Amino acid sequence: MFHIFDEFFFEKKMPSSITPALLKGHSQPVQDILFTNSKYVTSLSLDHSIRIWDISTQKPTSCILLDKSHTPLSIQYLNENELIYMTTNGKLFTMDLRKMQTIVTPHSQLLSSSTFALFSQNEEQENEISSMNWNSTLEQLAVSDDAGNVSLLERIDGQWKLEMKKESLHSNICSQVKVLHSKNETISTGFDFQLLHHQTSHLFQYNFSKQAQMINAQTMFNPPFVYSMDGNEKWIVCGLGNGQVFVFSKKSNSWEPYNTWNELVSIHDQVTSLIPLRHDYIVSQVQFVKGRRDCFMSCSANGIIMQWKLDSLSQYMKELLQLIKKKKSAKSLLSQIQSWQLQHVNKSINKLETIEMDHFAVCDQQSNYIYLYKMN
Repeated sequence: MFHIFDEFFFEKKMPSSITPALLKGHSQPVQDILFTNSKYVTSLSLDHSIRIWDISTQKPTSCILLDKSHTPLSIQYLNENELIYMTTNGKLFTMDLRKMQTIVTPHSQLLSSSTFALFSQNEEQENEISSMNWNSTLEQLAVSDDAGNVSLLERIDGQWKLEMKKESLHSNICSQVKVLHSKNETISTGFDFQLLHHQTSHLFQYNFSKQAQMINAQTMFNPPFVYSMDGNEKWIVCGLGNGQVFVFSKKSNSWEPYNTWNELVSIHDQVTSLIPLRHDYIVSQVQFVKGRRDCFMSCSANGIIMQWKLDSLSQYMKELLQLIKKKKSAKSLLSQIQSWQLQHVNKSINKLETIEMDHFAVCDQQSNYIYLYKMN
């Protein structure tokens, strides 16, 4: 064993001068948050409400009250401040915000006629929607579920049509799905250790179970299930249960592991100092910064946030790898990476939402607040 960073502890605490803005109003933990633009953020809570907040005043501008029988899971927008989509109880609900007449409105007054049931009555008791994602042209919506299926929906004349259902694409929970530019083309990840790029057949497949062969306490207690994923036309990033952040780059019509990055990730387990390429707990979310295909952020359930700029890190990774192999100090290179330990949250982050560089929101599983951070 050897030390790389000369008593440098990488995961630095958020400067005490940076205090997050707190959005207070929910009476139960927040399940999902979504920036509509730099002025508004929308939240979905277990208190059966959806709130739209004005960031400048830190007050809600509107509140949608949901039926108590619904357990809300996630939200998406189609056209800013017009249509909002919510998944609950195996159904996809469409609500038209233009129908709001008062600040507080029951969701039944906003529903369009295009509520869509993804499961049969028997399936509904055993299955639930896990994620959803629009393609860039807003023509196709991909929905994943706990049974490992991926469904592709199209909205035609205000009504939903099931375009395709990829049955049992994953053998366990499909944790995340992203629909790409080509019709019926998806990337999905799951608790079966799989990353799948799929259209009418498998275009690319990667199995993370081999990461479990790197036996250490972290991997034994937290297997490398894929908890989160995001991607664009150039990169795919995955957050794993053993704390790793895995990166894939586009090559021709397929993907390949970003070898320099992933080699460093594996070396982490051979040194005693902290190499800043992984969290030390479950990676609850990874997300590319809006408008930046080369920059993403990751968060873990113990309150650590990391920010990465992939294009500028390529040479840095190679240099760091050489220093590690030569057992030399890499302290001078670390200034290129940003990492913070959030002091104000309860260290159980379950959702991260970015709006721009150094401007993000988080919520955790133990409080009813939304924390807004702006680093500069």
